[in-house]
Amino acid sequence: MQNLRDKIKKFFSPKGKNGSFFKRNFRIIAASILLVVLVAVLVYSVAVDSGRLRKMGKIEAGKANIENFEFDKEFIKDKKLNKKIKNLMNKYFEGYATADIDEMKEVATPVSGDEGNYIKFITSDYESFDNIKVYVKNGLTEGSYFVSVYYGLKFKNVDATVPGLEFFYLETDNKGKLYINNLYSSYNFSKNENAMDKTIYDLISKYEKQDDVAALRKDTETAYNKALAKDKDLAIAVTKIKDKIKEWSKKTEAAEEKAAKERAEKEKAKKEKAAKEKAEKEKAKKEKADKEKDKKKTEEKKSSEKKDDKSTEKKTENKQSDTVKVKGTGILVRDRAGTEGSQLVGSVDAGEYKKLGQEGDYILIQFTDDRGAHTGYINKQFVEN
Repeated sequence: MQNLRDKIKKFFSPKGKNGSFFKRNFRIIAASILLVVLVAVLVYSVAVDSGRLRKMGKIEAGKANIENFEFDKEFIKDKKLNKKIKNLMNKYFEGYATADIDEMKEVATPVSGDEGNYIKFITSDYESFDNIKVYVKNGLTEGSYFVSVYYGLKFKNVDATVPGLEFFYLETDNKGKLYINNLYSSYNFSKNENAMDKTIYDLISKYEKQDDVAALRKDTETAYNKALAKDKDLAIAVTKIKDKIKEWSKKTEAAEEKAAKERAEKEKAKKEKAAKEKAEKEKAKKEKADKEKDKKKTEEKKSSEKKDDKSTEKKTENKQSDTVKVKGTGILVRDRAGTEGSQLVGSVDAGEYKKLGQEGDYILIQFTDDRGAHTGYINKQFVEN
């Protein structure tokens, strides 16, 4: 560190006007440079540690990157962890052998109703799972594990056991309890009953291709074949189980086909009902529109008739107001409204005359005599109301 300090001092101590500034502030500048160096070292250390965690699979849930994930080179040898996982698997297989689904659910979730029925169906001749061994590798997230479980399946009334190998994906819940994530059970892998996380699914496929896992599977197959060849009763028991699995498959396939048919019929009925309801709605809508249209036409017709009536009334009123009915005989007609300064233009007898206007008590009319057509004013007292 002293060499680094000397180099920094030499670098920041040039001759000249600026040299005094660097000389005066050397301790501050040098301390800053050293701090940067230390921060860089710390960042590098964290990066290395993060890389180690990725390789171990210990990455926070939701932040895992499958591209950077690396499987453990060998199975974990941590005795405490292996014992913990073995105890969990013992409980699982005890429940499985006796078809005690509730006991299985204590360590595995989810266990569907269909899987529970399957286990109850095929395990009637099971007695126990013996000689359980676990082979463990770190999983994708902190507290998760890829686990291969070797066991010897013991049938009722058969002395020998048949070797088997099963895969499990274990996780740790938020209370620190280890459990089997049963989404990745062999049953769900074959039936695809519940959706699986694609990242974990892909990693399980890669896990199965690991050399040590493949070797473990091969050794189990060899032991399986030897056991069946050696014990006739064991071979018969295994064949019986295979037949039961086939029977279950046919049974479930028939049930699934029936369910699919029922779903199709329900969907068809649903669509037909929807189409019928749609047609009825459209019909009702059309009928409503037609009624509104007819109503509008009726209203327009009434309105038109009303207008015609008003027009007729107006014409009648106009006609009535355009004429006056004079009563009496020899009614004097003047050239002006009133008696003062007006001249007589003629006289009229009782009858109907055209009204041209009105000024006060005098009405301007048009009349005809032997001299021709004339206009003049008559007092309204001579006009009938």
